[in-house]
Amino acid sequence: MTRLVFWGLVALDLLAVLLLFVLGLAAAGSSRTSPVQVTLLLLVLPCIPLAAAVVLAARQLRRTPEQHGVLRVLLAAGADPNKGAQYEFPLAIAIQQSGKSGPEPGKLLLDAGANPNLKTSFGEPVWFAAVGQSSSLETLTLLSIAAPT
Repeated sequence: MTRLVFWGLVALDLLAVLLLFVLGLAAAGSSRTSPVQVTLLLLVLPCIPLAAAVVLAARQLRRTPEQHGVLRVLLAAGADPNKGAQYEFPLAIAIQQSGKSGPEPGKLLLDAGANPNLKTSFGEPVWFAAVGQSSSLETLTLLSIAAPT
């Protein structure tokens, strides 16, 4: 049921983005606003919920560590893997859960451009989440390649 609600919300979000885009371009033609400005605003603002969805997908790894499909779809849709929500970054969550979920979520995020050197609210880099965790050797190897010292 949760999966159905999630995909329903994703579909509604995409339809809303399309509607706003079309309406914004129509309004830009009759005003002094540049269509380029309207286009940028309408394409950037909807990405905020998409970024939050990446964090939620990473949090879902805690309950269902073997399901990586949602994260894969969100990243393929252009979600920013470096956007955090509530002081959490998707890569940090993936690292913390890599003992259960394996290295694939971390690899997906790193391949999508996640920065392991981003600073958390505590001032530590995201890769520091692997310290003291049950991170797999593959995850630690990926991080050592992605976050050179």
